[in-house]
Amino acid sequence: MDNLGIALLDTEKHFTLVSEKLDIGIEYGMFALSLINTDYNKMLSCISDFLQNNHYLNMAMDLQKRKYHDSKVNSAVADQILKPLHKSMAQTLAKEYLNDMQAYMVSLLLMAEIKNKIISTNIDLSDPTVYIPLIYADKTLHEHIKNTLLKKEFAFSDPMQDKINELEFPMSITTTSDGEALPTYYLQDTFSYLILDMQKYLSSSKTINECQCCHRLFYTKYRNSEKYCRLKHKDTPLLCNEIMKRNAKSNSEFAEVRNNARGFQGGRISHPSTQKQYDRDFLRQIYDDWSAECTIKYNEYLSQNYLQGFKDWVEETKFTSDRIKQLQKQYQSVAK
Repeated sequence: MDNLGIALLDTEKHFTLVSEKLDIGIEYGMFALSLINTDYNKMLSCISDFLQNNHYLNMAMDLQKRKYHDSKVNSAVADQILKPLHKSMAQTLAKEYLNDMQAYMVSLLLMAEIKNKIISTNIDLSDPTVYIPLIYADKTLHEHIKNTLLKKEFAFSDPMQDKINELEFPMSITTTSDGEALPTYYLQDTFSYLILDMQKYLSSSKTINECQCCHRLFYTKYRNSEKYCRLKHKDTPLLCNEIMKRNAKSNSEFAEVRNNARGFQGGRISHPSTQKQYDRDFLRQIYDDWSAECTIKYNEYLSQNYLQGFKDWVEETKFTSDRIKQLQKQYQSVAK
């Protein structure tokens, strides 16, 4: 297969992607991190749906099946056909670690690989994964790259890693206008760049963790044990670590209300005057029933982050003298 028309220069500080019109630097590891943080299923659907539903590609496939002369899609036509796809992929791509120009270049690289496959062979849209870059066409590979970035030990002994280790990437030397000689790779696919980028990250002292809140991968900032990223959470202006700090505070407030309530209720049924007035089996039963319901209400109101609602429920169900009398009547009615 021909190269993608995009060169990858290694400056020993970052990779520089060079196309006919653009020259964009991307820090080591950011390409791999962005591809993995991009929703696999969403990107797969974005590309496959476009290819299978595109009128011009289906028409070209039909002409090729009928063996019309010169029915292959040429480069210029492919550019026009895939132009809307480039925009969709750029929107789908995770951009937490890429600026707009870098994201544009990465999506251009992905599109160049799709285009190269379309113009190199006869079109068969029955299996669109044939045209999709490998990182979004193979879920197992996607998971393996993710585990490798997380430096999980089992990933390095996986048979898939053995195959990756055997890959060779043809390299040449490019001399810059400043006289600097840079290793240069002429990419045939995005997978080559992904592996080179991942190797650079693995040889660095940086650490990537999986956020316990949003499950995106992120670079740790202060400690390698960090659990939450400092990326915006979904459509909120808050960062994941900010959300989890708030949740931790909220959880402790809910737990305090619950524990105080249990202490009060337990003290009420064990008080000598209460035990003298009521049967102990009855008292134990109403406490067990209340405690079970308390657990349910705790989780219910916690999931809604509705502390006042939980407080109101606790207040309504307190074992006051009147409430215990009412519960005794219900208890005796059931016993009959």
